[in-house]
Amino acid sequence: MRVTPALIVDDSPMIVKIIKRSLLTNTIDGYHFADDSIYSASDGMEAFEVMGRAYDIKLIVTDINMPYLNGDEFIEILKDTGKLSNLEVVFVTSSSTHLILKSEIEDSILGIIYKPFRYESFAEEFKSLQKRKLLQNIELQNIKIEQVEKKEFIEKMCFLYLVDIGIDSVTDSLDLIIDESFSNAQITKEEYPELLYSILSIYLFETQVDHIVSHKRIKCILKRKENAPNVKKYHIGLMDDFKKELDYVNSKNLRPTEIVTALISNTFDTLSMTTSHVKKFPRVDNKLFAPHFEYTIKELTKIDCEFEDEKLLKLMSEFKEISEFSEFLYDFLKNKEVFKSIKAASLSRALGIEIKNRLSKILKITYALNKHYCSSLEFYIFKRVKSSSEIHRFFKKNMPKAIPCSSTFLHFKGKITTKELRDYAPYEMQKLVVISAELKTLEFFKITMGDTFKNWGVFCFAKSTILEAWLGSNKPNKIVIDYDYMGSGFKNGVEFLNLLYKKYPELKNEAVVNGIYFITKEQRQEEIKEYRDELKFANIAYPIAFKDVFEVLIYD
Repeated sequence: MRVTPALIVDDSPMIVKIIKRSLLTNTIDGYHFADDSIYSASDGMEAFEVMGRAYDIKLIVTDINMPYLNGDEFIEILKDTGKLSNLEVVFVTSSSTHLILKSEIEDSILGIIYKPFRYESFAEEFKSLQKRKLLQNIELQNIKIEQVEKKEFIEKMCFLYLVDIGIDSVTDSLDLIIDESFSNAQITKEEYPELLYSILSIYLFETQVDHIVSHKRIKCILKRKENAPNVKKYHIGLMDDFKKELDYVNSKNLRPTEIVTALISNTFDTLSMTTSHVKKFPRVDNKLFAPHFEYTIKELTKIDCEFEDEKLLKLMSEFKEISEFSEFLYDFLKNKEVFKSIKAASLSRALGIEIKNRLSKILKITYALNKHYCSSLEFYIFKRVKSSSEIHRFFKKNMPKAIPCSSTFLHFKGKITTKELRDYAPYEMQKLVVISAELKTLEFFKITMGDTFKNWGVFCFAKSTILEAWLGSNKPNKIVIDYDYMGSGFKNGVEFLNLLYKKYPELKNEAVVNGIYFITKEQRQEEIKEYRDELKFANIAYPIAFKDVFEVLIYD
């Protein structure tokens, strides 16, 4: 290794000797010292003279408090004149307290070793400073890499926001604003929303774009980015598991029953478990609904950026996976892959036919499951619609007489024709049950609301016994009860509803009954509030007005 020229600066000859001996007798990483290449000086002024003799000094060990020119002043001058870049500096001091140096000096040195020390301990302290500096440099490098990644992320989020508001191209000033935002501080993820708000506000102001930056839109963009990788966690694993079982049966010498069990059982169990989550929703024609779900969700998310929540992501992910598995299984059977891809089936036609029959049943289950998922998605999408004030406003402004559902939204957007709209009618049929002792109330719903909701059946009941007979063979989708409805065993409409729940538990299922409403007179408004924690319901104020009833039934 090449000899390292070193300079020891201290007004104590004894300290100079201890340091020199330590350098010569100890192994220090990155250095190799020789007696004739270690120089000394008693103060900063003399040290400048040594430096001027072109010894190509690589290490300076200097005391801080010295006559004429202190060590820190000496090093500061070297830094200011650009001579410190290729030097390693260690301060030594007899100070009994922790020294505080200027930050620019502290960042430029290896560290401080406090007196007194022996030549052995000096070397150990020197090595300790080296190790600490190495760790600091690694940490600093990691911070720089992390900051670059964060900067790139913020830049992408800015682009996504600008695209969201219809700006497809940006000027160089955006990069400059982002650079300035990252110049003096380490940005944490918690600071992303405010940072994005600040950057976008400045950029849009400078580019004279008339737009008020939305905190909610920023939050949504960050959420979408965060959720993107999470879609994998909703993976059911149908296709992967089936292919693994296929590899397994081909790699083992199994009996026919074991082959059938391996290929069918896991898939059947997975489908059965998945079906249990959505079977409460009636089957709908997936050819009508499935092609438009992604478009509908995308368009509704444009109106309310928080529309697509985790449950909707999960439903869509599972629905897509089941659809893909259905297509795979259909092709697998159509192309006679049972006899081509399964070794044992190619040798035994009887086994192949048995596997084919079992897989055909599995395929039928996936078809039925798809229809349940379509219904589940349709229900949940428009449940989310009801909970969004932004989408409420959109429908009321643009589709004031339309019932919020896939068909009306797609028709409004021009994605389906008026003729195609009629195909959806059977699936949008709702049974509205109205319970009241007031004949005028029943007449209002039967005639006025019956004419308004063409796809709805309005069933009016004044007597509970007739209603219960009807419930024996029918399931309502919406229930309207007069709060003043009284009878034997119940003193108001809420108590009557609870009696119905006990006798017909399925009425509590929101996939069956998607709305409970109470008609309430003004003097009863406070009284009914006590039931809000117990029951989920909307209120229809008395006297009944068409506009109010329409909006409550549709949006509440």
